[in-house]
Amino acid sequence: MAKLTLNSALKKVRGGIDDWIYRRVGSKMVISPRPEPSTTPPSAGQLATRNAFRAAASYGRAALADPVRRAIYEAVALNQEKPIFSVAIGDFFNPPQVHIIDVSAYK
Repeated sequence: MAKLTLNSALKKVRGGIDDWIYRRVGSKMVISPRPEPSTTPPSAGQLATRNAFRAAASYGRAALADPVRRAIYEAVALNQEKPIFSVAIGDFFNPPQVHIIDVSAYK
């Protein structure tokens, strides 16, 4: 694997050039070959996954439009060194679960 030292002109490079995709993952630059599109029609499972990601993206956009929730997601994303949108999408796929509710002290 090659390691690159980017000069100031290329520190924020992203996108595709020829058959290569350039993107930043965390603090590292990743260069990968452009994926080839599939020629077969998508299966039912693939369509279900695409629909789930559409719903997750919609949730992420709505969550990040709310300033309070955006601030929370920004703090979590900074702590985990992940993009803020991927943290919001992760919340859609892994919602919080309540296992026990203790109402013994409730009056």
